[in-house]
Amino acid sequence: MVDSALVWISLTTLVSVVGVAAVAYRYVRSTEYRLEAFAVAVVFGGYGLELVMANGYLPGKSLLGAAVDPWAVIAVVVAVVSLIGSDRLRRWYRGRQGGSR
Repeated sequence: MVDSALVWISLTTLVSVVGVAAVAYRYVRSTEYRLEAFAVAVVFGGYGLELVMANGYLPGKSLLGAAVDPWAVIAVVVAVVSLIGSDRLRRWYRGRQGGSR
């Protein structure tokens, strides 16, 4: 039977790399950051790292293991900042206010 953990680790790593590439591509093209892609990269990178440690490919009791928890906090902060700063949230909020009157 195939161990599906390696498949999930590969998929999360791939999504994280694509997110980093999207941030880099956007910055090169227009010299502005897209924090949504960065949030996706951080979330999936942290999740992939957690899967690697949970399956025993890296030791959990190390400096790397201590770095996983801050990744989750950074991911939440970046996601919130990107949502607050995005035009989509402003448009949604204006639409909700206009629709409730």
